[in-house]
Amino acid sequence: CATHMDEFCCDEATSTALFRIAQEALTSIARHSQATAVAITLSQSDGAIFLEIRDNGIGIHEPAINKSGHFGIVGMRERAILAGGSLSVRRADPSGTSVHVTLPAQISSNRVPHASAHR
Repeated sequence: CATHMDEFCCDEATSTALFRIAQEALTSIARHSQATAVAITLSQSDGAIFLEIRDNGIGIHEPAINKSGHFGIVGMRERAILAGGSLSVRRADPSGTSVHVTLPAQISSNRVPHASAHR
């Protein structure tokens, strides 16, 4: 797993939404993707926070993206919408699946130390 995260601080509701979306995406990758690698990127720009989670697995089947009954995707999308943002899931090129989340940046006055890991 590789991560790249810009240093910034956001409010508790936004950070919780990002964490839960990432958690669900990683759970789906572990259960379904047969991936050998995952990359997570978290950044902030122009008043928005961007989260991308990408794997190199077998890739999601396009019809499954908007099909009811896929509660992981539905739950991630609902969390993003409730936080005022959006979520998209698509088959990555050349393989794998990519989850993109955009949320409005709600800046917190409480700065918390941030650790970035590269593995």
